[in-house]
Amino acid sequence: MEKPSLPIRVPLTRPFDHDGTTYDHLLIDEPDLDAQIAYQELMEGIEVFPSPEGAEADPIASPRDAMRVTRFWISRCAGVPEAVAGMLKTADQAAVSAALDQIFGVVGEDQGNEEAA
Repeated sequence: MEKPSLPIRVPLTRPFDHDGTTYDHLLIDEPDLDAQIAYQELMEGIEVFPSPEGAEADPIASPRDAMRVTRFWISRCAGVPEAVAGMLKTADQAAVSAALDQIFGVVGEDQGNEEAA
């Protein structure tokens, strides 16, 4: 997979204001160590269930918790408060999610994650 140029600029079709700042785009970057630690802490409070696709598939969270995790990653990877991430309009969610998918497709590559010989 080709690594994207970071950060990824995502223009918003539905800009919004929060605390005197207008958000007309988000800059999505890979998560830092603090974000990864906070994610682990967030996941400690989320109940996961076996996937209906069987034991081989990753466990799943409730739709509410899955949205909380998405809001968390938008906030952390865009460097904005969770309140800002929560104001993202439906029309822009797919583009922001696609940027997050690109980021997480890159994180972990060449990081020694291959199986030992």
